[in-house]
Formats: sequence, C-alpha cells, structure tokens
Amino acid sequence: MIRHLILLFTLLSPLPLATGAATIADVEDFFKDIGPRNVGSPGNLLLEKKVAEIFAASALDEDHHGEINFTAPSFRAGATQLLIDGFDPIDILPMHPTMVRPGNFTEKQFDASLVYLGRGSYDDLEALKGQKLNGTLAVMEYDCGESWMRFMRFGVRGFIFIEPDRYDLIDSQRKIFASEVAVPRFFLDAVSGDRLRQRLKAATSPLPCKVEAEPSRWKNVDIRDLWVLVPGSNADLQKEVIVVTAPMDSNCIVPSLAEGGQSGANLYLLLELLARLTEKPAERSMLLAAVNGHTHGFLGERKLAWYLVQDQLSIESIRNIIGRDMRLQELYVNAYSKLKLDSIDNPDDAALLVEMRTLEDTSTGTPVAIKEPIVAQSKADVNGHKAMLVREIRDISDDDEREKRITELRAENQPYINVLMLFNKVKPRTELHELGEKAFEILRSYVSQIIQRNKIWLDGNRLELERDNANGRVRTALQGWHVKIVIGLDFSWANDRVCLLTGMNSTGKREIWSRPLGAITTKSAVKLAADLQLAKNPFIDTMTMLGGLTENYYSPGAVSGCAAFATAAEVTAFTLRNPFTNPGSKFSPGDTIAELPAANVDALLDYVPRLLRAFLDDPGLTTGWEVDKIPIASRTFGSQFKAFMFDEFAASVQPDQPVPNSIVMVFPTFEPMGSNPINPRRSGIVDGDVIQAYFQLTDERAVAFMVGLTNGFPTQAYHLDDDFTDVDYIIDAGEVHEKVNSNLDEDIKQDDSIVFALIPCREFPIYENNDTSRIEYKEIGEVEFIVIDGRRNTPPRNYGISAWVNARSSKKFNSNVHPPLPSPYAVYLPDGEFLKLLTGTKTVRLVRTNASTDNPEGIGLTRADQLEQSDFMAATARDMTHLNRQRLESLQGVTNELASSYVTLSEEQLARMDAATAAADHNEYLRAAYGALGAARKGYERISAMTNDMLMAIVFYMALLLPFCFFMQRLLFKFVRIEAQMAAFAVMFVMTFIVFRFVHPAFRIAEAPEAIFIAFVMGALGAFVIFILYSRFEGEMQLLFQTYSGMDTADVGASTVGQKAMMIGVNNMKRRRVRTILTTTTIVLITFTMLAFSSISKTMSPTVVPIARQAPYTGIYFHYPGSIRLDEPTTQTIIDMFSENASSIAVRRWLLPKQSSARDLVQPLPLESGDQYIQLDAVLGLQPTEAELLPNGIPMIEGGRFFSSNEAAEAVLPVGTANALKITKEMIGTVKVTMRGYELTVVGLADDEQLRALRELGDRPILPIKSIQTSAFVENVDEANLASDVTMQDDSAVFRADTSALMLIPEGTCRRMGGQPYSVSVKFDDDLPGGLWPHVESLLQVTRAKFFIGSRNRMAVGSAGHKTSAGTYYIGTGFKTSIGGLSRLIIPLLIAATIILNTMLGTVFERKGEIAIYNAIGLNPKNIRMFFYAEAFVYGIIGAVGGYLIGQLLSIGLSKSGLVQGINLNFSSLTVFVVIFFAILVVMASTIYPTWVASAAAVPSGKRKWSLPDHDGNQMHLAFPFIYNRNVVSGIMGYLTEYFGRFTEASIGNLVVSNEVHGIGEDEAGRTTYSVAYDMALAPFDLGVTQHIEFVARFDEVVESYRVHMTITRLSGQDSNWSTTNIPFMEKLRKYMMNWRNLEATKHHEYVTEAQAYFKHAQA
Repeated sequence: MIRHLILLFTLLSPLPLATGAATIADVEDFFKDIGPRNVGSPGNLLLEKKVAEIFAASALDEDHHGEINFTAPSFRAGATQLLIDGFDPIDILPMHPTMVRPGNFTEKQFDASLVYLGRGSYDDLEALKGQKLNGTLAVMEYDCGESWMRFMRFGVRGFIFIEPDRYDLIDSQRKIFASEVAVPRFFLDAVSGDRLRQRLKAATSPLPCKVEAEPSRWKNVDIRDLWVLVPGSNADLQKEVIVVTAPMDSNCIVPSLAEGGQSGANLYLLLELLARLTEKPAERSMLLAAVNGHTHGFLGERKLAWYLVQDQLSIESIRNIIGRDMRLQELYVNAYSKLKLDSIDNPDDAALLVEMRTLEDTSTGTPVAIKEPIVAQSKADVNGHKAMLVREIRDISDDDEREKRITELRAENQPYINVLMLFNKVKPRTELHELGEKAFEILRSYVSQIIQRNKIWLDGNRLELERDNANGRVRTALQGWHVKIVIGLDFSWANDRVCLLTGMNSTGKREIWSRPLGAITTKSAVKLAADLQLAKNPFIDTMTMLGGLTENYYSPGAVSGCAAFATAAEVTAFTLRNPFTNPGSKFSPGDTIAELPAANVDALLDYVPRLLRAFLDDPGLTTGWEVDKIPIASRTFGSQFKAFMFDEFAASVQPDQPVPNSIVMVFPTFEPMGSNPINPRRSGIVDGDVIQAYFQLTDERAVAFMVGLTNGFPTQAYHLDDDFTDVDYIIDAGEVHEKVNSNLDEDIKQDDSIVFALIPCREFPIYENNDTSRIEYKEIGEVEFIVIDGRRNTPPRNYGISAWVNARSSKKFNSNVHPPLPSPYAVYLPDGEFLKLLTGTKTVRLVRTNASTDNPEGIGLTRADQLEQSDFMAATARDMTHLNRQRLESLQGVTNELASSYVTLSEEQLARMDAATAAADHNEYLRAAYGALGAARKGYERISAMTNDMLMAIVFYMALLLPFCFFMQRLLFKFVRIEAQMAAFAVMFVMTFIVFRFVHPAFRIAEAPEAIFIAFVMGALGAFVIFILYSRFEGEMQLLFQTYSGMDTADVGASTVGQKAMMIGVNNMKRRRVRTILTTTTIVLITFTMLAFSSISKTMSPTVVPIARQAPYTGIYFHYPGSIRLDEPTTQTIIDMFSENASSIAVRRWLLPKQSSARDLVQPLPLESGDQYIQLDAVLGLQPTEAELLPNGIPMIEGGRFFSSNEAAEAVLPVGTANALKITKEMIGTVKVTMRGYELTVVGLADDEQLRALRELGDRPILPIKSIQTSAFVENVDEANLASDVTMQDDSAVFRADTSALMLIPEGTCRRMGGQPYSVSVKFDDDLPGGLWPHVESLLQVTRAKFFIGSRNRMAVGSAGHKTSAGTYYIGTGFKTSIGGLSRLIIPLLIAATIILNTMLGTVFERKGEIAIYNAIGLNPKNIRMFFYAEAFVYGIIGAVGGYLIGQLLSIGLSKSGLVQGINLNFSSLTVFVVIFFAILVVMASTIYPTWVASAAAVPSGKRKWSLPDHDGNQMHLAFPFIYNRNVVSGIMGYLTEYFGRFTEASIGNLVVSNEVHGIGEDEAGRTTYSVAYDMALAPFDLGVTQHIEFVARFDEVVESYRVHMTITRLSGQDSNWSTTNIPFMEKLRKYMMNWRNLEATKHHEYVTEAQAYFKHAQA
C-alpha cells in the first residue's frame, strides 16, 4: 500500500522516475512557482514544504523521514523607488547586506541627485568635472569591480548598479565587503538602466530625483532541514549510512532575485537520486538531506551535523544550559507569584517579604538569593534618581532654588529607597506596612515585571528544549547505524565532468585516507563507464594526487559545508563538483535555471545517480582505510549566546539587561583551496554564495543558539534601531570586555552561556581607509587604529569597533580574519564622547583629531557626520598639517629644512585640494589629497623623530648635569662640611637646570616640563640610595665571610680609586686656576666647534642609480621590490597621479597558481583546447597599449593580431604553448581555449624567443615569476631586504614562466579571472613640458616607493637641476637630511688634541715629586694613571656641558637674529650625544701618553707587572721585597701559617697543603731565624703538580731588617705545568703579603703571640 502511494505521488509530481531520465525541462517545471529562495523567503518556505511532502511520500514510514527545526534570520528587502521628472517611477532593488548589516538610507523620503560614474575610471571621474559629488547617488556599471568604493570619500550617498550583459562572480562579490558598515547599494534592471545612463551622460549637472525607500531588515524565521532515510538492501552493509546533502536556499547579490539556478539543480539531483533509490535501494543505507540555511555560513549543514553525528556530551551541554536557566526562572516565578500584594497590610505578604530577606535556593547547584532580582532593580532605580539629582542641580546657580530642588528629588527617590530597605537583613530597614502608597505601587510593579519577564524566558526555553529533543529524531532513526561518509552536491553545471573534493588542502591531513578512497572511487567510475559504454569517462580522479596534483589543481577555492561533519565527529566528508570550472554567474541575478547549460544538466542528472550507486554498492568502499578518522585541528561545540548590557545604575558584575533583536556574529576561518578569483576572506562570501559568518538574530529574550563553533573564532554583536539603519548598541572592546570576555578563547566552558556585553553607542563610520603614504611594498589598506578619548587623550573606557585591529584591546574582531582591503570601518562611542583616531600599532602613522589653527592638537570628533561627510584621509592630512606646523614652531633652536619643506608642501597641497573641491575637479582633488597626505605623514615622522631624538638626548644631558655641577661646586667653593657641599651642589644643579630648561626645545614640547626635572631627581636619588645600600651590603658580606685578617683583599676597588682620583684631580685643578681656566676654555671651544659642524643639516636628493644608457621610453616603471603583487588601491593611485600628463599607462597582471599549504607543491593552471590539455605556469594580462611601451611591441607571428579591447575574451599564445595544444596559425581566430570555465578565442601567436627577450625599464623581463605566491605580501619575504635601498635586479633566485607554459590575455579579462596587478608602466612624451623629474618628485613625496625611470633625453635631477644623460635609472631612498661639516673637523681636532696633550704633559713633569710620594705610599702605576685620567674626565665633562650650553644659546640667537641664512643648527639631536661623547673621548685620548709618562716616573725600571722569578725547572727562590723589624718578624710567619691553615684536604680551594713544619734557629751572627715548610698540591689537580715550599725569615744586612725568603722545590708533575700553576699561586701570595702593612698594630701583636706559641712548641 505504501509503495503504491509513493508511486502515485511521484507520478503526480515533477520528480522523474529512474525509468525516464530527468532533463533540465523537469528542473524548470519543478521550480516554476518557487521564485527567489533566499533563507526564510516565501519561495524558500514553499520549496521546503514541497520537498517535505516528497520525502514523506518516499519514506517507508514516519520513522524514516523527519525534519530539524531551527531559527534563522531572513532578509526582507525594502521597496525603493526613484522618482525622476520625465521617467516613470524606477524600482531599484536593495543589494545584499555588507555581510549582515543592510545598506539602508537614513531617511525614508528625501531629495537627491544622480550622477553617472561608469566603471569608476579616471576618465569617468574626469567627465564629471564641475559637478559636485557630495550627497549624490552614483549610477555605475555592474562590472566596475571594487572601484565604486573609492567614491565614498567624495560623500556619495549611495550606489546604483546597472544590470550587465553577463555576470562574473568577482563582480558580484566585490559589491560587498567584510565589515558591518552600512552603504546603500541598489540594482537597476538593464532597460531602465540604459535610459538612465543615456540621460545622465548627456547631463551637464547632477540629475535631481526623489527617493522613496523602505528600509531592509532581518526577521527571525523558523526553517527546517529535511531528511529521509532509505535503508540499504544488503543486510551486511545496511548499517553503514551514507549521507547526501543539497541546499534548499540560495543567495544573491540582489536578494530579491535569488533564484539560485545552480543550487536548485543540485537539489533536484538529490530528488532524482531519491526517486531511483525508492525504486531500487542501494546496498548501503542512504540518508538524503535537503538542508536550509546553507548560505548562512553553512547553517543547515552545521545543524544536521550537530544532531546527526555530534558527540552527545556537547549536545547535552546546551540542554544543561537551557535546563539551568529554566530552573532559575521557575524558581523566581514560583517565589514571586506567592505575593498577592492586594493590600499594604496583608500579613501573608509581609511574612513572605521578611522570609525573602534571607531566603536562598540551592536546587540549581549554586546558592541563589530569592531577593536578587528585585534588589537589583531597586538599586538601579535608586542610583538612577541620584544621578538625575546630580545632573539637575549642576546647572542651578541659585542656592535656595538648588536646595529646594534637592529636597524635591530626594522626596521622589525616597519610595524607591523604602522598597530597597524592605529587603535589608539588618536595620535600617522598612516593613511592608511602612512603605506608603507610592512605594507599594513600585513594589507591585517590580514583582509584576519579574514574574512576566521570567515567564517569557521560561516559555522560550521550554520551546527550545522541546525543539531540541524533537530534532534528535534523526539520530534515533539510524537505529544504531553509523554514518560513514557524507557527500555534498555542489555542481556548477559548467561542464559534464565530475570529481570528488574534500576541501582539505594539506597533504599531511589528507594522505592517510584520500588516496585509498580516491583509488576505490576511481575504480568504480572506470567500471561504470565501461558498463555504460561511454566514449569518455566523466569522472576525474582528484584524490590520489596523480602526478603530484592536489585538489587545488582541479577546483581552486573550494569550501564545503560538509566540513561541518568532519569537525563535528571526524566523519569522512566531501563534495561532488565539476572540475576545471569557475562559479560563473553564481551569487548574481544571472544564476537562473534557464541559464544553466542544458546538455550538462541532462547528462549529470542521469550520470551522477548511477555514479553514486556504483560508489556506494562497492563492498570495499569502507574497508581498508580509516573511513571515519579524519584528522582535524579541534572539535566543534555549540553554545547559547546572550546579548545583554549593564544597567549603569545597578551594581551587578554581569550584564543583566537584555537587548532583544541583536545581531550576534562569529567569524570562522574558512580555508579555501588555492587561488580563488577573489580571496573569500576579502569579500565576506565563500563558496560562491555563502556568507562567511555564523550569525543569528537574538529573540525577545536576547538569546540565540549557535553550533559548529571552534575556539579562537572572532566575534561581533550589535543592535540596530527599529528601521535597521543606525547601530545603537555595540559589543564593548574597552573596560566592559575586560570584565566580560566575549572572545571564543581556549578556556571557554561549553556548559556556560557566552555573554556579549553591549554598550549604547553612536557610530563613526570611516569610508576611506587606503593610506597612499604607505605605498612601499605592502597593501595600503589601514586596519590598525587606536581609539583615543578626545577630551582626556587616553583610551576611552567604552567603545566598539568594526572590521579593524585595535592594539589597545584584547577583543578579537573579524579584522583578524580579513586582511586589509578597501572597505568601510567604524568606531562606536557612547553619546557625548569625543573621538580621536591614530593609525598604527607600534608606530603612529596617521592622526585624526579634528584639529584647527587655534587648536592644532584637535578637540576630537563629536558627530558622526564629521567622519561620514568628509574624506577621512584628506581630513587626516589637514589635522596632521596643523599639528606639524605647531610642533615645528615650538622647536625653537632646532631647524630641519626637510621637515619644514614637508610641512609647507602639505599646506600647499591642502590649498590645492580646497581649490579643486570648489571647482569640483575630482581628479585634481585626488592628486592633491595624495600629495597632502604623503607630505603630512613624512613631516609628522620627521618632526616626531626630532622630538623623540630630543627626549632621548635630554636624558643624557641631564645625566651630564650631575657630574658637571659636582665638579663645578668643588672647583668654585672651598666648603669642608658635607652639608655645605650638598647645598652648593643642589643650588648649582637647580640653576643649571633652569638655564637648560629655557634653552632646550624638549621642555617646550613637553606637557609637564618640570615633571622631567622631578623624575630625574627622583631617579638620581633612587640610584644614590641603591648605591649606598649595595655598598653597605657588600661591606657586611665581606665582614660575614671574612675568616682571617688578610682575606685576599689587598686590591683596592677600581671605583674607590676612581672616586679618590676625581677628588685629587679636582684639587689639583683648583690649585692651578689659570691653567684650569685655559684648558677648560680650549675644551669648551672644541666641543662647541664639533657641535656646530655636526649640527649643520641639509636636504639631499633621492638616490639615483644609473642602470643603462638607453631607455625604451620616457616614463616610470613601478613595481614592488621582489615583484610582490600590488594591491588594487595602489594601482589606482598610480593611475590617478599620472593620467593627466601621461601619454599611456599600462597595468600588467599575473594569474599565478598558489600553494594550498606549505607542504604542497605549487599547482599549475589547467588549459584545454578540444581534447588537448596542458598545464600553465602563469597567465600574463596585458593591455592593448603595450605596443606603445615596448620598443617593438609584442612579437606576433604573421596572421595574428593583438587584443581588440582590454575586456575581450581573447588570448595570444606563445608558439610553444600553441604547439603543445596542437594549434597552428591557420586556426587563429577560430580555435578556442578554456581555462577553468573561461572560454577564450585565440587571436594570435607570439614568438617564444622574442617574448622572453622583452624587457621593461631596468632591464626587467615582463614574464611572470612562477615561484611567487599570489596571496602573500611581506609574510613570505624578508621585510628588511624589501625596505632596504637595493635595485632588486638579481633574478638568479627566481624562475620566470616558461613561454611553452604561458598564455597572454587582456588585462581586464585577467582581472575577472582573478589576476593580480604586479606592475604599472607610465609613459610620457619625450618632450614633456617641465621634464620627467617633477613627476618623479611627486611620486616620492606621496609614497615611499622605489622604482625605475627612463628618459630618452637629458634630464634635470633634483632641486639643483643637475643634468643627467638619457638612460634608465633606479630611484632608491627618498629625500633625506644629512649631517654636514664633519669632514672639516679633522684639523681642528688634531690641533685641540695636541694642545691638551701638551697641557697634560706639563702637568706630569710638574708633579714628578708628587708621583714619587704616591709610589712611596704603595700606589701602583695603574692607580697613578687613574689620577690623570680622572682629571681629564673632569675637564671633558665641564667642557662638553659648557660647550653645549654656549652652542645652544648661540643657535637661538642666530635663529632669531637672522644673521646666518641657510644653515640648520640642531643642538638638540641625539647626534649631539655622539659628538659630546667624542669630545670627551678626544680629551681622554690626549691624556693617554701623559699618563704613561706619569706611570714611568713612578716605576723608573719600566717593570710595571710582577712576574715569576727565574728557576731551573725544579727549584725557584724568591725574596719578598718587604722588610720587618725583629719585634714583628715572628708575626709575619704566624700570618703565613694562618693563610695556609685553611687549605687542607677537607677544604675547597686551589691548593692543598700538608706536613706543616715550624722551625726556629740562628744565623752566623746569632740572630734568630724562623721557618715554616709545607708539602703542597696545586690546582688543577689532575696535572699531578706537587711541591715542597719553605719560608725562612732572616736578617738582611743590606736593608738592616728582616726579610722573608721562599724556596719551592718541585716534587712531581711536568716542569711546564709546575711553573704555570705557580703563577696564580704566587700572585695571590704576594698580594697577601702586601696586605700585612694595612693591619693595625694590635693585630700584629696578636699574630706575634700566636707565632711564639707555634715556634715554642716546635723548639720543644
């Protein structure tokens, strides 16, 4: 019976039976009444109902089919009309939202004017010269690419795009952008568009019109995924379930025209498969799913994967969230429903309220205070009234009136306070009967609100839970069977071939399963082709990587919704697609069933079901490889999202005020394979028509649910007003975000809701983000902004951002996903806040402050229209110019010609820009704006560098003031008491600082100059304290660890010697005042001279490097270093700058293959002609004007021609490529080639060898470099090398495309196919008025670029007009400032050094007696040299600081008097630090020889270092050069005994002693002798060096005192090792002996007493 019903329904429906193959006519008939199918639209819901009926009729029973219900936002386009005199009302259709936000006008009815901007070219803009663009609606061609975005800077209010003759995906995707800023965009049909185009082109002024526009909006709609299970016919294979999906919805750049022919045919293919399975089931079970919401970030696939294969724990986590909320809501409803509140005297209510004060519920697992919601509401109202009181009385000046109003407001607030006090646990508190009538009514309203709100939430959660449980039926229907493979149907129908794609690019992730699966499916397809006797097998093997070719080769840019199954449960998933095609008209009004290729549709509707059956009936399909173990980075999860805000008057720690109907967004990182025609990350659209975001519209509870999430995804949330026009709430990126983290971080808990904390705001849109001053070697789209509170100049507490990076916030937005591109951005601030914007993160590039002449630092932007109605970049240039001028004028005493010239240039360019605005000369305006921005930024950077230079240098100068003032105090005053010395030093330091304060420009630009002084003093005091503490600590440690009196401390620390030397040097200088004055004057003059010469700066011309003596043309060849691709805005900027004077401009594009991952090889580009296939290295896009640039044009073979137009579907093949395709010259003009669905007519052949020989300026080949990655900028190259000033001519490390694997196509066609610009050639007439150099200068002033130029005539270079010969040149670094005069310093420095040398020599000879005294008291030569070095250092410090102060004062005087012109003295540069350091170094270096003379005077023998005594290799003898009287001589022997006593075998040291022997005797004269002997081993002990050492103290007749003699006898070890190891031993011993003289007499007596005991015992 059921079978008969299925057959009956099938016969009545358009769905074909397997017995009769379906055709495209059946598809058209099936969809004829459906209409547009965007998500939730009437057509979409009608189709959903129709498919549900078919599934129900086809299923075995109710358990074998079902649905998954969920809520999705549905876009409802608003009706919009243009009312123009002479025209019938024109309907214009709203275009797709930016990503989610509709592009609505701010008014529903308004007057406007229309202008025609064509394709947005230079000529189109020039045609509107004299017509104002601000406030107009721009009518443009649909195929204008992204050029329409650049007109937003002119204040264009909206855009209307005319229906084209054909559609390309790239043109459709470039009508939207990846940010949430509204830009009104509309679609106009071809007929109306043609009439309007003709009218506007003939007009000499904008055409007035009236606009009537209903806003577009989103609305939540319940939609369904539909599924039907067809059990397998094989009992052994039945438990293996294969899932096949197809979408029911479609998406379109014009949502009202979203017929979706491609996706519709895929759905019909699914139904065709169902019909055949119904007639004859496959051996394995099949679950066919028609998914809805596919175009909303694969919402349908994610929902199906969630309920079908997601792990149960994740599913239960969401149910737990709902259940926990329900329990809490039931708790509040039940508790507050007990209150009747019918009377203020109700005792039951009074008792319940008393109970609520302390009542807590723990049934939810966490203690919950029942009174919490009512207390929170009461606190919010009480605090709100207090805030109102403060605001109102602030403006009342009369005291009596103020007091009266305070009393009134407090009385109004008292009832709310009474309600709040009702719930206090302790007094003061109120009781119910004490409330009063007003407070009682407030209480009743609170209770009513709490009950009502929680009931609404409870009902919503209950419904959500019921729906969630019902959706789980799909898993129940499997009866324990396992999903093995998921297949998505995603044909473009562009050809009749079929392939499998996994969507995974990395071979490391795919190779463990894709190869075996590819082998199995290929075998099945081959067998099927044989069975069907097909002449050609339609199936293409894409998975075994035959020949190293990955999926990227067959279908680049593929992103599959089936990946949701792989990430949810590691299920094998792939899609069936057409290889070697492009998306065609997908995502456009041209994507209709009628436009599909009928033959391909008919063939695939018959073949694909057969192919799937062949796959799925193969017993080996799921054996021999890990079918269900797909490696993934991380598993997905689901969560509940809440869009809440804080009540500013409540004391809650979490936002608790719902913001219903908010848009919540999560931005997944889709990774498409290969080089999509337009990078999906840039457009906001992937896989042709899928929005690259997971987004939901929150319900009345401000709640939404999302599944398929992964940690690390950026998020966004905002709320639009009732007309979906203005953003009034935005997710916070400031302080609130720090409290409530809204990032999907790794530590997020799946069983917790994700709360987005919103703040009320107003929007500041930024419509132009291309910073042309950044043109150097990377994209110029600016995405790095810093938000500043305009009043406080600090980051604001609360703010929101859209689509860009803020370095000061940890909030992740979708700018982390999308790289820079031309698209509007926005800042959101609370009402009343002032906005300033900086661009850049590490370094500030641009400043937007709303500056003026009176307020150069700006007051900030207070209204959105200050950004909206102005050119952001041009306004930024104006702000920076004001700031630069003010800063430059504040730098008194500091001049920089280049900085001044940049400021002047930016002012001139702004005046030029204003004049262009007044004349409505739009191209002139752009040129002036580029120039103003470039000059303003360069001036800002140079002034900032000068400022930073000064601020860094001032630290050094302040540090010099300390020793300068100290030495001057010691020289000028004779104070003895430390208090007087410190007071004099402090007074001198303050006085010097005051002088320094008024002569150094850094103090004038500092906001708090005195803070520098305070900070420095505090730092100096801190350093002084640290020094004291360290000295005390070091002393205490020495005392703590000192175990004997002489503990190796014979050396005096270098710092101690230095300090003493300084004092002695200053005293010597004070004694010889005349010499000191003369020497100091000499050093001051030296320092001043060096400063004066080194501070003279001048502007230098750019680096001009000759390359060749000839040039093919006069002009500029612009490309990025390393041949990195240009971005579109950079290319357009070059065109804008030179189109006025250039005779021709040619853009060259390269279409290159791209690696799908770092581990994969670069995949070639497929090219076919008939049955011939080859693989290309690259495609070169050239403009028809190339013949004007290259000397002999393109080397065409006879019989062919070059391109007829820049947009023509034509190709020129090198002979090598043509031969590979078997194309001869006789076939030119008729034969066609196809590359990824683009069909091109071959119009000519080019000679290979001559093509390879073609060169641009700089001898640069025009052939593409095949190893470059098209999507990379500086990420894949060495940024330091790119930024350096090199010519980049070396091609040895790159490989140019082989001409036998190359195709030439028009540049415009290459753009549509995804080609990127790589160079721009600008040709000028040879007799160009003014010559080439002014244009070179303009490019250098606007950009930071390096480029080649060519001139066929002699050319004037630089401001000086130096003539160069004709030829090719490389232009390196731009204008810069050099330091001049240093070369002239050599002779003055030599003279000064000689004077100082002579002065110091004289000092040495005068002080020979003093040196002898130093030597006599034990100072070594090094210490004596230190005295003279210290004295020279004092001279250097005083001379350097004095020279600087004199120089700075003189610089200011010269600058103000104007006596010297053309010299830029800069005494505040950090370079001066180097000069001062060098001056001190000169003084110190001039003292080297005199100090050696002084040390020679101290040691006449010339022997300045102790050395080992002579020895014979076995024994050495040494008499120590110290004398002792007979009373203490025994003590020195005790002193030695103590030293060696610590080196025993139990100790750790550099020697070990044993066998200590003491002896006492007499010499020949009867005088007592003392001896001590040891056996000793020396380190390193592994050398085996041992020796016997004996010390004998005996009387020396020569010095008539006792001396100590030491004899060492080698016992073991090599003689060389013995002498080597004794050197450090004897050095330490000598120093130890020297320290005896430093001991006090009492210590000597102690050693004598101890020694007498030793020797007495030895004598006994």
